[in-house]
Amino acid sequence: MNTGAAAAQELIRQVVRGEKPWTDLQGIGIQVQLHGPRCTIDNPGKVRASADVLDLASGLLAHQHDVGELRTWAFLMEAEGFVDWEEAEQDPQWEDLWDGLWAASFGNPIPEQALKAAHEIVQRKHSIA
Repeated sequence: MNTGAAAAQELIRQVVRGEKPWTDLQGIGIQVQLHGPRCTIDNPGKVRASADVLDLASGLLAHQHDVGELRTWAFLMEAEGFVDWEEAEQDPQWEDLWDGLWAASFGNPIPEQALKAAHEIVQRKHSIA
């Protein structure tokens, strides 16, 4: 993998984690158009990155206090074509996190179980580090 591809994948993970705004995806050629309840993504370079449950948990927690940004971020995470969730889907807490993402994408509060799972995942990471 070349340096440019690695940097693009890291940017995607930063967007998933809520460390960078989703609008930064434009810099790697991913165009996002939001039209009310619809989202169109053009990824001509087919840039993709793997993300894990820690990335998703971090993103939920990073956006939880801004309902508008949370909804847009969650909507984009569901509609995306640039994140490979395969590893994350194997985690036992995946369903709780994805339920939280789903609720947020509709503008609903993140369910308590999803927030609990997100906090546990982040805490687990910090206790290992």
